This record gives sequence, C-alpha cells and structure tokens, in this order.
Amino acid sequence: MMKSALMILLFVFPFQPRLEIEEIRKMFYLAAESSDKAKDFQETLKQIDESNPLLLGYKGMAEMIMAKHSYNPVSKVTFFRRGKAFLEKAIELDPKNAELRYLRFSLQSNAPSFLNYNDDLDKDKAVIIDYLTSAGAVARDLDLETRMKAFIKESDYFSNKEKNLIKNQS
Repeated sequence: MMKSALMILLFVFPFQPRLEIEEIRKMFYLAAESSDKAKDFQETLKQIDESNPLLLGYKGMAEMIMAKHSYNPVSKVTFFRRGKAFLEKAIELDPKNAELRYLRFSLQSNAPSFLNYNDDLDKDKAVIIDYLTSAGAVARDLDLETRMKAFIKESDYFSNKEKNLIKNQS
C-alpha cells in the first residue's frame, strides 16, 4: 500500500531536482560563450516548474541564447520570440524582482534595434538602481549584486552619476 502511494505521488508530482540560483547564473554566463554550454543550459531549464518566476526568466534567457548560437534565421526568430515570452511572463508574475529586471535590461540594452525590444530600459534601470541602493534591503544576494555592478560599470546606459551612486553602496 505504501509503495503504491509513493508511486502515485511520483507520477502526480514528478521529481524536479532543486536548482541553485548561483549555479543557474554560472550556466547562463557560460552559455553565452559556447553553443554546447547554451544547449546544456536550455536542457537544464526545459522542465522547470513555470510557477517560479526567476527560473522562468532564466528559461527565457536560455532560449534567447540559443538564438545567438543558431545559424538559421527562422530558428533565431523562433528562439528569440519564445524566450521573450518566457521572460515577459516571469516579470508579469514578479514585477518587483530586480534580477528579472536586470536580465531584461541586459538583453534590451544589447539587442539589435531591428528587434524593437527596448521599451523597458528606463523602468528596469530604475528597479535595478533601487535594488542596489536601498538601505533597507534584507537578505542581500552578493553574487547577484557583484554581477549587476560589473555589468553597470561597462554599460553605456548608466550615467557616471548613477555608476558612482551604485559603486559607493556596500
């Protein structure tokens, strides 16, 4: 009886390995450098629970990175559109999530203009700055902050004043 109940639970609620966000971030950055790593990243996120906005956002980024590594123009567009839909849904589910806004900002600030995907730069930048400068933030994510600050330092979309404000935060 107990064995049957366990089998039913596994069938109804299939096992999903716990994905640590730091590992997902590492995979994300490596995926940009290599098509093999991009395929691994996409495969890792293929079966995620889409009720988790952050993982859904990274699933979207995995699709868009596949567009970067694809040679077929139709595949590029398909990967991009699917990834954009995942990322936008993730932000809709958790609009205050600074990491999701950072992902979209980094994408939109680097996307070719013909994609016409750059409408949210100012809104996302405001959320990112607020996240990095808020004194009352609880449970700071130092890995995320380090990655954000490194990106901002190189970004032309942040003024020197904004860069200095963020740089002086600890």
